[in-house]
Amino acid sequence: MFLHEFPDIHWLKAQIKTGFENQLSWDGRKLKQPGWPSVILNAKANKVHRENITGPLSFFTNISGNSLVNAGKKELSVNENTFLISNSKQEYSLHIPLQAKTFNIHVGDKLASEVWYYATHSSKYLLDSPEEVFTTIEFHNRVHWRDDYFNALIGKLAHYESETEEQELIGELLLRLADTEIKHQQSANQLKVAKVATREEIIRRLYLAADYIYSNFNKDVSLGLLSRISCLSKFHLVRLFKEYFQETPHQFITRIRLEKSVCHLKSSDFGIKEISEKVGIKNASSFSRLFRHHFGVYPSQYKV
Repeated sequence: MFLHEFPDIHWLKAQIKTGFENQLSWDGRKLKQPGWPSVILNAKANKVHRENITGPLSFFTNISGNSLVNAGKKELSVNENTFLISNSKQEYSLHIPLQAKTFNIHVGDKLASEVWYYATHSSKYLLDSPEEVFTTIEFHNRVHWRDDYFNALIGKLAHYESETEEQELIGELLLRLADTEIKHQQSANQLKVAKVATREEIIRRLYLAADYIYSNFNKDVSLGLLSRISCLSKFHLVRLFKEYFQETPHQFITRIRLEKSVCHLKSSDFGIKEISEKVGIKNASSFSRLFRHHFGVYPSQYKV
């Protein structure tokens, strides 16, 4: 279901309270089953405040502008470079202080369960037990970087032609992110700490640093600043960051800047020097060298 306006908040909360028992959508259409339907919300908004919504598995991002999403006791900023996930039955609030164009994906309860059931069972088990059992996936409430893969899917979802295509695209997105989440869990298990509670606290602090980088990659992001944000000493942060993300903070920041520069090269007429400045690399020559080291060609060659 595709919407170009936010549904009335009172109507929505009443529907959530009954689990969409009447199977009616915001525009009066009959839904196939009770429970949250899959909804893509692509709407222009200004000074929007939507508080305390118990939603389905949801993705929050923007085509332009900034939003603040509060989920899991964290308030995080998302924009055209990032997205955030809130989990099924998790309460969230959405604030859009200034003009923005949102692109939020709310995954229907049944679809999310089916995808996760497939992702967590072997092919043999699925052959023997084709009927899905309700299961859920839990994602960390953190900022994610919008890579080329995610951007391509967003482009397709903005123009899907049938319910089948919509479900396939959302399913593809969920499977990709589920795989990423599983890999992060494996990285967490490799952290050299004995207690589970200590490991979870370390991951929470590492995400504070990563979330800041995603939202401020084009600024001067110093190791001292990341150390203060994560409440970890500088070189303790570097060691733990590399163990978990397989990159040092400096490598992480450089990769994000270069990936964003590719977006500018593909979709704008900015010159190399201007792109370099926009992604936070002040020296255009250094930017060109880094770009060639990472992608194998100079940005001037990539642009051609």
